[in-house]
Amino acid sequence: MEQIKGRNVRGNFIKIQRSSVAVAVVLLVCFYAFGETTAEIVCDKPEFHPSLPEGLAAMASTDSVLLETIEVDEWPGLKPAPANDNSYFAFAPRNKVPTIGLIIHPGGNCDPRAYAPMAQAIASEGYVVAILPMPNCVSIGGYDRTAKVIEDFEGIEKWVLAGHSVGGASIAQYTYEYGGIAGLIMLAALGHTGYPLDDTHNVEVLSLYGDKDTHLLPERILVEHVGLLPADTVYVPIEGGNHTQFGWLDPVPELYLGNDGPAEITYQEQQDKIAQHILDFLGSFDDNINCPLVSLFGEHSQQVVSLRRFRDEILTKSTSGEKLIGHYYLHAATITNILDHHPTVRGSAKKGLTLLVPIVDKLF
Repeated sequence: MEQIKGRNVRGNFIKIQRSSVAVAVVLLVCFYAFGETTAEIVCDKPEFHPSLPEGLAAMASTDSVLLETIEVDEWPGLKPAPANDNSYFAFAPRNKVPTIGLIIHPGGNCDPRAYAPMAQAIASEGYVVAILPMPNCVSIGGYDRTAKVIEDFEGIEKWVLAGHSVGGASIAQYTYEYGGIAGLIMLAALGHTGYPLDDTHNVEVLSLYGDKDTHLLPERILVEHVGLLPADTVYVPIEGGNHTQFGWLDPVPELYLGNDGPAEITYQEQQDKIAQHILDFLGSFDDNINCPLVSLFGEHSQQVVSLRRFRDEILTKSTSGEKLIGHYYLHAATITNILDHHPTVRGSAKKGLTLLVPIVDKLF
């Protein structure tokens, strides 16, 4: 009897051991497949700008966003991928199947994790967002890595690229050489002198810049290098913003590349403005979006930019303004339907708003 009991105890112990091993394996698989990342960024340069704590804190999954570190066997033209440079970060919404994706090219010598809060904010609204670490921390050296992300996410129907500083040149070069990109977002960035984009490239472009940026002066963006981007590019200033705060980048011991002007708004304020402009831009590519203003003037018209700025910088500052915004979006589909089926109403609305926009612009 004692021998039988002993065998039963040993048998139960073995079952417990096996179950524990199985649970451990499952947990490990889940951790590596779906867990947060603690990936380090290798960039042995004295001018490297690390991420502030806010960027590192955003490198984690949340209730609304799943963060994955996706390993890459080989980058375009590089077989195999180096052991210390073989992954990128993907942020995906948990409660929506996205059809539009955004790929972020970091600024030169900038920690890619500094753009994680931006990625979180955008992904939480229903978009896939990828941040691409780059070889030697310079985007132009790995611009074609974009193709790998696009290959990995076959379900995405439209892609938009965003590039900070020199990252703007790399997304322009990719679009010029590869095509197939719906939109570009220049974040305090120029195009590429060797790969100028025009109307034949069939890409919408939004250029955001800080009006306190002294690293890349606004006049360079608006005048000197305007020919590098399509003629219908929309230029939007981030008032009070500078070059550094397009990411959560540590400005110590000196500001970005040593010559950026101090911002007059906080990191969070600048990031909130940037994220909203990006979301508006991405939304314009969603065929399910019913925006009366877009119906009247077009996706990226200056009128839409001005009225959205009025929304963001004036209406959102008051309770009555917030209610007005809520009613607008609540009835947006109905309003658009009326405009589409009643030419007289459409014409009157367009004429009235066209006269109103210059008045709105004078409020800033």
